Amino acid sequence: MSTIELDARALDCTCPLVAKVNTGELPDLAGRFGIRSIPALALFKGGREMARQAGALPAPAILQFLQSVL
Repeated sequence: MSTIELDARALDCTCPLVAKVNTGELPDLAGRFGIRSIPALALFKGGREMARQAGALPAPAILQFLQSVL
């Protein structure tokens, strides 16, 4: 999926959108969103970032993070 497709889908989506980005292949996108460490999890709503979590997390911690934001 290209960066343009991701942007359009993120802006039009009313439900959670999950996208995996290879920052090695798309360093400009990583820079655009200020990703300095990987893995990084960012939540967007209406094209705006709502929350961010850097670093690897076990599944229960990811769920807790999502529930705290959504």
